[in-house]
Amino acid sequence: MASLHSPLTKQSLQSYANFLASLRQFFAEEDFTEVTTPLLLPETIIDRNLEVASTLCNGETLFFQTSPELAMKKLLAEFPEKSLYQITKSVRPGEIGPLHKLEFTLLEWYGVGDDYTAGMARTDRLLRHLLPELGERETLTYREAFERFLSVNPFTATDEELSAIAQRECGELPADLDRLACLDLLLTQKVQPHLGQGRPTFLIDWLPEQAALAKVENGVARRFELFLQGVELANGYDELLDAEELLRRQETENAGRAEKLPLPKSLIEAHRAGLPAMVGVAVGLDRLFLLASASGS
Repeated sequence: MASLHSPLTKQSLQSYANFLASLRQFFAEEDFTEVTTPLLLPETIIDRNLEVASTLCNGETLFFQTSPELAMKKLLAEFPEKSLYQITKSVRPGEIGPLHKLEFTLLEWYGVGDDYTAGMARTDRLLRHLLPELGERETLTYREAFERFLSVNPFTATDEELSAIAQRECGELPADLDRLACLDLLLTQKVQPHLGQGRPTFLIDWLPEQAALAKVENGVARRFELFLQGVELANGYDELLDAEELLRRQETENAGRAEKLPLPKSLIEAHRAGLPAMVGVAVGLDRLFLLASASGS
């Protein structure tokens, strides 16, 4: 797969314009409303694994958003009957490499009234709208994927077992690598390359500790990721609606950061005001465009 940093040509400029037009056609047909929200805000959603860029403007610290989630959820609290989508730039300073850019294009949508199954089905429809030749999708639970490719149950394995497997499979590890970091390393290096080969793979039902802002039910996080050709394309949540649980999770994430961030009070207030039941999905458009271009779509 080509790098995200490959130079543009006249042909690729037109192809990208056609790609965006096709995306907008899909969401118009799905009865979504396109919105635009600020890239700079005085607060941001906290994730201990994501670096956040900031700038000082008129004496106020503003944060470059790692996704438009915070602002879009504020809109959803105000207009709960509207399914929304946005094509926007996001900034993540720590994610730079062949498949990562400091500044990248993100498609994010919230399907009001969608449940977990409907959210995956809509994601699959979007993918086939852009890549019509794909084979029938595969769905694996997080546990099934680890059992298939590493012969370990990530829900029941001890910290020592996971550390030993990561050491064996990935080589020398940092001394401070915790359980979740071991699992992330094993996923990206030893499981992910097998996913989405010849057909889309949805990886579902993650560990509760990996829920981020997804609901947790029956001992699993109601979260899915979509892979194609070993590349992660989308991340979807059956969205958490409980304001107090959101506050607890954000405080926990902040406690795990070396550099603390202000809590996203406006997001917590939006949850307290009431959000509709919905599934939210974020798609890395740069990666998706590369795959669509490579397929000739």
